[in-house]
Amino acid sequence: GRSAGGGEGVAAGGDRGMNAAEFQVTERARERFLAFVEPEPMSGCWLWQGHIGGGRQRVYGKFRTGGKGSPTINAHRFAFAAFSGQPLSTANVVDHRCRTPACVNPTHLEAVTQQENLLRGNTFQAANARKVVCLRGHEFSSENTAVQRSRSGGKRRICRTCRAERKRRAYREKAANR
Repeated sequence: GRSAGGGEGVAAGGDRGMNAAEFQVTERARERFLAFVEPEPMSGCWLWQGHIGGGRQRVYGKFRTGGKGSPTINAHRFAFAAFSGQPLSTANVVDHRCRTPACVNPTHLEAVTQQENLLRGNTFQAANARKVVCLRGHEFSSENTAVQRSRSGGKRRICRTCRAERKRRAYREKAANR
C-alpha cells in the first residue's frame, strides 16, 4: 500500500505524549494527509488508506507530519489537530465516536480522558461499569456499593450485601471449627 510517511521505517508505537504544539499542521501536511483518506458514504467515516502501525496499535493509521524523518503520529490524532479546530493535549486521547479505528473524520473524533475512552468502548472496564446488579442480583446502589482498592491502585465495586453474607458465613464456619 501507499506509505503515509513518505519513506521507509514509519515508526510504530503510541503518540499519546505528542501534542499539537510538537508538530506543525501545515497546508502541505493537510494535503498529504487527505491523499490517504477514502470517504465511506454510508457511515460518513473517512477511512485511512496509509500506513497502519505495528504492535499493540496495529489498528491505527500512522502519519508522518512533515514527510520522511519527521515525527510519526496516529492518523486520527493528526486529523483531530488539523481539522477539528480544537486543541490537542497530552492529557487526552482521541476517541472514535463511530467506533471505527480506521476512521479519521474529525467530526467522528473527540478528545477525552483515557478512562472515558475505556468506558465508551467494548472493554472489560466498560462492561463492568454498565452492570447495575451484582452476580447474585443485588442492586449496585450508592447504599449497597463499596469501592475496594487493589494493591496496584485499581478500584472495583463490591456489593455490600454479598460482602456481609460472606463475612457471616466465614464467621459461622470459623465458630463451627473451634
